[in-house]
Amino acid sequence: MGKIIHCADIHLGSGGGKLPMELAKIRRRELMDAFSGMFAWATENAVGTIIIAGDLFDKPSVAASIKREALEIIGRFNGDVLYLKGNHDVKVEFPKTEFTIPKNLKMFSAKTKWQYINIDNVCIAGVCAVTQAGDAFYEELELAETTFNIAVMHGSKEIKFDRLRGRNIDFLALGDIHIPDIKAKKLDNRGTYGYAGSLIGRGFDEIGERGFFVLDIENNVMKRNFVSHAKRKYQIVPVDITDQNTHSAVEMKIRLALKDISQDDIVRIVMTGKYIPESHKDVNALSDKFAEDFFWAHVVDESRLDRTNVVQASDEVSLVSRFMQMVAGAELEDVQKDKVIELALKALTGEDVAI
Repeated sequence: MGKIIHCADIHLGSGGGKLPMELAKIRRRELMDAFSGMFAWATENAVGTIIIAGDLFDKPSVAASIKREALEIIGRFNGDVLYLKGNHDVKVEFPKTEFTIPKNLKMFSAKTKWQYINIDNVCIAGVCAVTQAGDAFYEELELAETTFNIAVMHGSKEIKFDRLRGRNIDFLALGDIHIPDIKAKKLDNRGTYGYAGSLIGRGFDEIGERGFFVLDIENNVMKRNFVSHAKRKYQIVPVDITDQNTHSAVEMKIRLALKDISQDDIVRIVMTGKYIPESHKDVNALSDKFAEDFFWAHVVDESRLDRTNVVQASDEVSLVSRFMQMVAGAELEDVQKDKVIELALKALTGEDVAI
C-alpha cells in the first residue's frame, strides 16, 4: 500500500485577497510555489499518490500559463496524481491543441458517475458531485468489503453523508471547506471522513495552519497526519485597548500582543474594549507602523466609546446633555454615534478634530 497525500482547494490563479497589488502578486506566486513544494515533499517522503479533491484552479478562465505550469509540476512527479474537479474548476478544459496531459495524471470525469482507480491494493472511487442531478449516484457506489477503499468528493451541503454510510468506505477524502479537519470524523462503524482544507491561506477567513494530509496505509489500517505547508499564515489578533488613553500607549499594547507573531505572517489587528473621549489613537498611523513589521498588517478599530463617563459628565452641562439625547435618538449605528459624540466633545474642549 503506502503513502497518499490528500489535498484540495488550492485555487491556482486566485487574486491574492485584498492585499496591495505588489503583495498580491507575490502571494499568487507563493500559491504556485506551495503547490510545487507539496510535490517536492511527496518525493522526499516516498509518497506514491496525490489526491486533489477539487478546486485545483480558481475559475474556468484561469490563464493558460498557470494551467501549463501546474501540468508540468504534476508531470515531474514520479507517482500518480488523481484530480477530481470542484465547483470552481469543473469547467476548466485542457484542449489537446494547447496542452499535453501528463501520463501520471488521472482525472475523474465531470460527465460520468463513479469512477474507480486501483493503486497499490487501494481502491479510490471519485464522483464529481457538483454535476450530479438527484441522489441516484449514491446507490451506484460499489466497493468491495475486503479492500481498503477511499471515496473522493467535493462539496459541503451537496453531500448527503447518510447516503454514504454502510458502503465499505474506509476514508472519505473531501474538498470544498477550507478549514482542515485535523481529526477525522466518523462516517459509520467502518470509515471516517475529513476535509483537507486549503493548501495555504488566501484571506482572513482562512486563518491559522494550512497544508495537506498524508494517509499512511498498511495492512488495511490508515494513519492520517497533517503537514503544515504554508510559508506564512493569516492571523487575526484582538487587542483590548481599555485604559490606553494615548496613541503611544495603544501602540505599546498592540506591540506586546504581537510579540509571538511571525514577521512572515499577514496580520489583522482588531482593537477592542472601551475608550474615553479624551483618548487619542490614529488607526491609519498604526496600520502604517505595523505594516513595516510583517509581510502585511492593518489595524481595525472595533473599540467602543465608554458612554458611562460621558453621561456622568454630561449631567453637569445642559448643552452636552441635550446633544447626547439628540445623538441617542438619531438613526445611526452605535459605532457612528460613538464617533459623533467623541468628535463633538473634543471640539467643545478645544482639541484638534480629525475625521
